[in-house]
Amino acid sequence: MGTPTLRSKDTSNLIYHYTNALTAVEFILHDMTLRLGPVNDTNDPAEDGPPTPVTGVGLGVQQEMAHRLFELDKLKRGRQLACFSRDRNAPYNGPDPISSRGYGRDRMWAQYADNHRGVCLFFDREVFEIEFKKQLQDKGFAMAMPVEYNDVPSVIPCSIHVPIEQVITKNARERFFTKRKDWESEQEYRFLFVPKDPDAAPPHEYIGIHEALVAICVGHRFPVGLRPCIEAICDREKINAFKMKYINGVPRADLYYPSQATCYPLRIPDL
Repeated sequence: MGTPTLRSKDTSNLIYHYTNALTAVEFILHDMTLRLGPVNDTNDPAEDGPPTPVTGVGLGVQQEMAHRLFELDKLKRGRQLACFSRDRNAPYNGPDPISSRGYGRDRMWAQYADNHRGVCLFFDREVFEIEFKKQLQDKGFAMAMPVEYNDVPSVIPCSIHVPIEQVITKNARERFFTKRKDWESEQEYRFLFVPKDPDAAPPHEYIGIHEALVAICVGHRFPVGLRPCIEAICDREKINAFKMKYINGVPRADLYYPSQATCYPLRIPDL
């Protein structure tokens, strides 16, 4: 059986995606796919930019260096991301304050989920990562890891003597999986895709989420008129919906809709 509240349960293997209600209902949950977004659409301009050419190269290799930078710039145009939040504490440390959970962040509900009117989708991180890499493995470079936070500027050297795959990996770690500490409250977990041929790749890739989606949480101000949509999706996918509430200013996540009149457990241990 399920549980009426989430706070006492171990959710450390989950990742969370905040979005507005219509995007969730009309696109993500209707098609059971999550669209990757272009890197240029992120809200941190520091993430955009090429590697730094190695200084002191001789005239004889300048042409090769220019070609290498051209290759990297071409690949840069096709980069796409899927961004999630995660629990602050790992491993699970008991019934922590809800603010330590990836679904309990007030600012993210306000910023990414339409001022608490949207939803937060819960995914099994391991399952989503397997599906992400499996679905994209023949199309290009796929990488997933938690974001690290520090205020030390990164210089990413680009050398003609290093295979381009290694340059891409190093560039990805420094540009897309390292952010300034101002963003640290998001505790982000990211999935990056770089197509083999950006000119031939579609503008967006879509990842099937049927196996990875484990629950839905709606915001405190979620429109009541959309509740039948959430109920239908829960019954179809055999998952539960929860709702963020603020009781006397204290946030909590309570059961909102038990699928098919039976409270299905989340597909995670001990729940």
